[in-house]
Amino acid sequence: MDWSRATTFGDMVDQAVEAFGDKVAFRDSQRELSFRGFADEIAALAGALLAQGVRPGERIAILAQNRIEVPVLLGLCRAGFIPVPLNWRLPVEDLAQLLLDCQPAAFFVEQRYLDGLSALPETGIRLTVAIGRAAPGLPSYAALLAEAGSARLSLPLVSPQDAACIIYTSGTTSAPKGAILSHAGVVKNCCDCAREAIGFRPDDVSLMVMPLFHVGGIWYYMFPSLFSGCTTILRERFEPEEVIAAFRVEPISNIHVVPTMLADLLSRPAFIAAASTLRLIIYAGSSMPSELLSRAMSTLSGCEFAQAYGSTEAGSITALGPQAHRLAVDYPAQRRLLRACGKPLSDTEVRIEYSSEASGADVVGEILVRSPKLMLGYWRRDEATEERFIDGWFRTGDLGYLDQDGYLYIVDRKNDMVISGGENIFPFEVEEVLCAHPLVQEASVFGVADPRWVEKLVAAVVLKPGASLTQAQLIDHARAHLPGYKTPKVVHLVATLPKSPVGKVLRKTLREQFVNS
Repeated sequence: MDWSRATTFGDMVDQAVEAFGDKVAFRDSQRELSFRGFADEIAALAGALLAQGVRPGERIAILAQNRIEVPVLLGLCRAGFIPVPLNWRLPVEDLAQLLLDCQPAAFFVEQRYLDGLSALPETGIRLTVAIGRAAPGLPSYAALLAEAGSARLSLPLVSPQDAACIIYTSGTTSAPKGAILSHAGVVKNCCDCAREAIGFRPDDVSLMVMPLFHVGGIWYYMFPSLFSGCTTILRERFEPEEVIAAFRVEPISNIHVVPTMLADLLSRPAFIAAASTLRLIIYAGSSMPSELLSRAMSTLSGCEFAQAYGSTEAGSITALGPQAHRLAVDYPAQRRLLRACGKPLSDTEVRIEYSSEASGADVVGEILVRSPKLMLGYWRRDEATEERFIDGWFRTGDLGYLDQDGYLYIVDRKNDMVISGGENIFPFEVEEVLCAHPLVQEASVFGVADPRWVEKLVAAVVLKPGASLTQAQLIDHARAHLPGYKTPKVVHLVATLPKSPVGKVLRKTLREQFVNS
């Protein structure tokens, strides 16, 4: 494909059809769709919506787990509609707030969620469509397509700066906000991820287990994979046994995971045995403990690794490719690269805003980004949009630093930094030490109010199955590797850590649980 000729999502679809035609683009447990079939189904569905009175510029809400209908619905942006994928793990009350916020004209809902949505308040939705089995009183996705038949309406034209979708932020630290992504932004994002960050090959088979309501699954992986000519296997959600089963029936060459998913898979000998065709693991979504990454690279020695760092609002920012991973393994002096998240992608600028007089390489500050992939703004949140931009630069809310070679390192979220006894403490640094203990599976560190220290450091630790450790032993382990002020004052042994749908530990929830207990 000639990426330089594409300025809208529709351009990319047309080029993919021209290049890959009848090759299988998507396969789920029910059916498969070729590149040509994908384009045709988007056109048919867009025509059906136009016939139903839904107009370009109106929002199309989507509530479904991973299945072929979801990329097709997201593809409606080529006709000027604005898809809004929703988090199917949210309680009904939260979904209602998002629907009231985005005010969709049409709502496509997987049949399994319909009963739970019966108590939704009036949201102004004019058309509700059931995905999957038909539901009483509602048209089905299949019926809508059948009504469209072979007739194809002339689809509206869109421009590069038109909205391609609205993706809601995860809301781990505040209420979710809808980030409006432009066609130009998502095209650039697909190009950067496909060619620089990941390096897909047309003969690749990609396994999609990340949820298709977050920017990472959609614009860092699924569509870059599609527009590279890959066949993408869709699984409803991440289930380790389902992943293993998929490897046994498909020649899967790459997979996109977050660190917690990777740790789960590595703990299963059946996955190691089944993943013989695996060429590349792409990881993103949260910081990767270096111990886990080293173990993965040792266990899956024939596999390459790549990392993409970005955000909903800023798109892909940096990438750490396979070559940098190999360098870190082959040369001990480069071992630090396993803690890096890479170098800025093309046309992407990164700078550090320092909070003190100190500046330069290795000095921590807030990461600011400027690139063509930045969101247009938050949906109906002008004030929140203004707060995140300064002279064209986007404030990521992440703290990090650039080394002398230009590699970016993330130390933590700005809101998660703990100030104890006048010292700044980055929880991830402490978590890395705790996770390096051979009996620890995962850990999360956070601060709580303290009359003496202002904040004191608390750790929640999950031990490996069958392991036994005391709180005192874990504190001693931390003290042996960290300064006293970075050693947790309290350690809680817990069965699990609360996580977001993409595997991010919810420190805010942990903090609330600790305070309430």
